[in-house]
Amino acid sequence: MLLYLRDRERFAVLGDAIATGLRNLTGRDFVSGNGRGPYLEFCRVVERVRDELSLAPQEADWILSAAARPRAADGSGIGDIRAVWERRADWRRAEEWEEPRLAALPAIQAAVYGFLSGRDDIHAFRHEIDHLSKAAGHWGFRGTGQMFFNVIVKAADPDRITAALKTALPPPTDDDDCRRKFEAFHEFVAEAQETAKNRGAAKPRFGYVPFFLSFFWEAAERETWPIYYPMTRKVLAERGLWEESGSMADRYLRFRDVMARLREELVTDQWGAESVLFHMSSPARVPAGRAEPPVSPTPPKSVYTAYLEDDLIFPDEVITSVVLSLLAKPFLILTGISGTGKTKIATGLARYLEDGAVESRHELIAVRADWTDPRGLIGYENPITERYATTPLLDLLLRAEADPDSVYVAILDEMNLARVEYYFSDFLSALESGVPIPLRSGEIAAVDDIPKAVSIGPNVLFIGTVNVDETTHAFSPKVLDRANVIEFNEVALDRYFEREAETVPSSFRLRDTGIEPTAFMTSAGASVDADDLPTSVTEALTEVHALLERDRLHFGYRVISEMLRYVSLALGLVDGEQEEVARTAFDLQLLQKILPKLTGGRELEPTLGRLLVYCVNGSTRATDDVASALARYDDAPEPHYPRAAAKLARMLARLRDTGFVSALD
Repeated sequence: MLLYLRDRERFAVLGDAIATGLRNLTGRDFVSGNGRGPYLEFCRVVERVRDELSLAPQEADWILSAAARPRAADGSGIGDIRAVWERRADWRRAEEWEEPRLAALPAIQAAVYGFLSGRDDIHAFRHEIDHLSKAAGHWGFRGTGQMFFNVIVKAADPDRITAALKTALPPPTDDDDCRRKFEAFHEFVAEAQETAKNRGAAKPRFGYVPFFLSFFWEAAERETWPIYYPMTRKVLAERGLWEESGSMADRYLRFRDVMARLREELVTDQWGAESVLFHMSSPARVPAGRAEPPVSPTPPKSVYTAYLEDDLIFPDEVITSVVLSLLAKPFLILTGISGTGKTKIATGLARYLEDGAVESRHELIAVRADWTDPRGLIGYENPITERYATTPLLDLLLRAEADPDSVYVAILDEMNLARVEYYFSDFLSALESGVPIPLRSGEIAAVDDIPKAVSIGPNVLFIGTVNVDETTHAFSPKVLDRANVIEFNEVALDRYFEREAETVPSSFRLRDTGIEPTAFMTSAGASVDADDLPTSVTEALTEVHALLERDRLHFGYRVISEMLRYVSLALGLVDGEQEEVARTAFDLQLLQKILPKLTGGRELEPTLGRLLVYCVNGSTRATDDVASALARYDDAPEPHYPRAAAKLARMLARLRDTGFVSALD
């Protein structure tokens, strides 16, 4: 694995599935081999397979893995696809698929016309396609396709690539024309590889050619020339409907014919056929609202079980809230005393979302106390070497940008050793606006593959771990507004010594305990209609806002939207009676979104007191004073919002003892 991560072109991962697939295809058995010699021979055989089939390294991985699995005979696997298609009302919304693509299509067609007509040169065309694919990411071109485009523009002479693309981009007139286009572009890529070698630039790979060309062909003639998506081919190959053999043109034409048959069988168009294959390749998405989550053909492992199998013991409620918080907003802060498992719960979730992926999709970044700007996270331009000094986080973000169908997790360990708003402000803005983070000034000529900017897509989650002591910095309201804050101060020795979960599992537990990774890409930022929520939630939010407004400590629209989204997600995904689920979710939001911002001296006592009275009684109409509320909290029936009430009682006690209090202590 480490060798593969260092050089994917030379090394391969000697995993069971890949080795078994290679044995099935070639008859060579590498699983039982030991030592350096057999492994290097395995790598050479995998490289020959890639070269003969013109595959990118990751494409070879899934093809060999697919070859290790039994496949449906005689194309009968189309029945599986039809069965999923017939349930499309459970998972497919037309406006999420056709309408955005249809709206973006004229701009893509106009950009192609501008290039083919001679109005735009190759650099303007590449820039325009890059802009459009980022603005309308409904084709996946900004990953594999755009990277290949960037590589060939850097590798080839402008006149040569212009001539090659003007020949290749118009859709073929028939099968023979398709073959001629592939052959001609294959020759161009071979020339570009030699040019790149002489220039010391990245070499374009043949395996990306079919996807690159078919993207433009489908944009021109949608129902004739389908995009050669890796994930759609994977689903077709696993069901015996298509195989990776023959020339590049033969493979594409066979793929086109299978897609035509699929459209006919499903009585749909090209985008409909693509949508069902995308759905089957990426596990079904969990909606952000209150609708029942769709059922995946292969449900993922329980997230609670995954933690236990990793020997990590956390209360069910904490795991549930971590999941819901990241579904609501891809930025989470974990705070508490040292050694309570903040980093463990973050890395455990990251491994769970990877689901056994060959290459890790998370990075643990240790924050340094001397960070005063973003360079520690995203690197910087070196004016002497004219190269960009990269960082592990930048590498992760670039991989995530190129792989928008997978979830990537960035874990910032000891996040507040430096002032967060100094080094993380660009990321906070990018998470809100979607605007890319600039990397290059443009004043220095780039001699590497680092782009001018990097986008943070919905497939990137940020988790920060925080210790609060004399060596750390307090969070500003700007940071706390944009995150859920979950506190880890409980040390349950009974569970630790027994190495088992809670004696009585929490009632705040996900109904479907398996979490689909794609859910994190679709739920964050989704709007919530307050009319769909119980009136108790909207009334409670209004009352808490009014209590805080008296002391000018109230919150804005961002916090309101994110609290409602969290409650809405809980109502859709957590098992239990709806009013009880809503009350628990709102209680947790008070704890995670409202209280962390309350820091101050004696002037804070009236505010904390009014909030405690409210959390004990669940109403602003109660006549209790703070002392009565504390008495009720000590001996009474359970407070209406017990979690927030407990925290407020501790804060009031600390304030009276020391004259100062912070929720993050």
